[in-house]
Amino acid sequence: MPFCVRCGESLRDAGGPAGRGRRGSYAAAPGQSVARVALFSTLLPQLPDADLDAFRIAFAGGFIALIALVVVGAFPVALVGAAVLVPALVLVYVYSVDVYEDTPLPVIALTMLWGAATGTIFGVATAALSATGSRFGGIDLQDVILLGVLVPLAGTAVMIVGPLFLLRDRRFNDVVDGATFGVASAVTFVGAQVIAGSIDLFAGGLYPSGEPLPWVTRIVTIAIALPVVAAGAIGSAVGAFWLRYRSPVRDRAALGAAGRPVVAVILAAALLVAAALATYLPGPIVDVVAQLALAAVALLWLRRTLHVGLLQEAFEIEIGDEITCANCGKATRRHTFCGNCGISLHALPKGRAPVAVPEASPATEPLDPSGAPTREGSGAGDAATRLSRRGVLTGFAVVLGAIIMIAAIVAVLADAPEPPPECEPGTECGGPPPAAEVDPSAVPSDPPERSSAVPPGTVGIRAGTPVINSELGYQFEYSEWWAIDPSVKDPREVDLIFQGTSGDGVLVVAAVPANEAGAQAYAAQWTSLLKEWAPDLQADDSEKNAILGPSIGFVDGIGLTFAGSHSSPQSATTPVGVSLLVASDGRTTAAVALIVWNPDQTVGSKWLQYSIRSRAGLILKTFRWTAPP
Repeated sequence: MPFCVRCGESLRDAGGPAGRGRRGSYAAAPGQSVARVALFSTLLPQLPDADLDAFRIAFAGGFIALIALVVVGAFPVALVGAAVLVPALVLVYVYSVDVYEDTPLPVIALTMLWGAATGTIFGVATAALSATGSRFGGIDLQDVILLGVLVPLAGTAVMIVGPLFLLRDRRFNDVVDGATFGVASAVTFVGAQVIAGSIDLFAGGLYPSGEPLPWVTRIVTIAIALPVVAAGAIGSAVGAFWLRYRSPVRDRAALGAAGRPVVAVILAAALLVAAALATYLPGPIVDVVAQLALAAVALLWLRRTLHVGLLQEAFEIEIGDEITCANCGKATRRHTFCGNCGISLHALPKGRAPVAVPEASPATEPLDPSGAPTREGSGAGDAATRLSRRGVLTGFAVVLGAIIMIAAIVAVLADAPEPPPECEPGTECGGPPPAAEVDPSAVPSDPPERSSAVPPGTVGIRAGTPVINSELGYQFEYSEWWAIDPSVKDPREVDLIFQGTSGDGVLVVAAVPANEAGAQAYAAQWTSLLKEWAPDLQADDSEKNAILGPSIGFVDGIGLTFAGSHSSPQSATTPVGVSLLVASDGRTTAAVALIVWNPDQTVGSKWLQYSIRSRAGLILKTFRWTAPP
């Protein structure tokens, strides 16, 4: 036989340095290096080589289907499909290789269901925690700390907790078991978090507004980068617990410091924080490249953890009877490795035949968390997968297809209907406007720094608190419906956060000297800035959002409307509507941009965007061009 069944060393290289071949060759796939970035043999380590092809085909087919959905503009369905692509693959894998053995419900509940439930809670909570005032413009420190650091740290802890409940179950005594449980928990957590945080996207119907090309990078992030980073980080961290408490004493230092549970958890958290912070890099392409690089690092870490786990116990199991290797189909002795192909027999589907285990030895027996020496052998090696290639492809297609179909139905049903008319034909209509529903805590008690008293004798429409920019020569007023965002330090810009309880919006008023940019140039600058923030923004040609007679301070200008979506560092995606006005009086060029989240949500007899825009219109009516000093 070309390989040793005990250590997996190539016997053909017996004259070389001891262990050279096995240290460089991945135990779950002898033809691959441990240092190779390989998605399928790492995330799905207990599959024979021939069966991996079915999972590769399934993944590729699913990804192509997602791109097709993006091309036709079915963005909500594509997002859901991307979020469940890897979890669906892992679900079929877990069933096919019988990871859960005789206890399917507890294992699924504490891994995949745990991840889905906690991910849903995190998705909803993250969306609620995101402050509207920090959602547009430059990088806000509070936003970075909350979504870029604290949320990933909390998510790391939650993803690890569920699988750890299985640590005391003696049927799962391999590092591969622990790593697989961590992977299952992580991918379902991330997928559920994305879907729950993006539920508002369905209000735009099956085909919401947006440019398809930026959605391709978004799908790559959701379908590949996010789940792979989480799977590698959490799978390795959970595997470290199994290495510490389920492996022989002699193997516990095989991963060095990374094999210590505390260190592994810190490293996993660092990877997830880095992936979240990568979304703040300029440009969607740079974001995706950075996250894919982190995914490669996470895969290599998980691959090394699995490799060490598959090598454990090699010197404590006696050589057994002859079996047929499920990977190569040739006869080999039952032990740790196949003598013909060199694959670890523990990297094959679970078997149920017990393996002879030597008498317990305190120096070598693995300890459970309470310190009691115990280990039960597994008869892996000669068991075939439950599903054939056709079964894998059919099962994956059914799971992914059913979820995509449900998402499509939800998108059609959730499409916001046209609000009812304010006045029924033949009835009296009109009356004073309703009082503002304002959050008192959000209204500043002190006048903003850029405000000053209105000069005596000033006439015109009054709306409340004045803002006067003497340097650029303009002024306007805002009411209790709005509050100035104090985090904006640019003296040429004022951001007003909508205070109504019906929805979220931000009104940005900015200006530059006319010799720096005319109306057309300033409109182009703002369009570029808005698309950097929401890359899929496209012109909104709907009649309901059209700007009639665009002007600022009674000076005719340019009016543009856009529709698209914005994503958080966790890829929670929310639809946005943008109205942009730009005008110049020859001395100063001013821009007024209104951004509304969930613009198609209905508020009484109006769409939310129209409702908030009418409040912004009151501010525009107070805008005055004044001569600079």
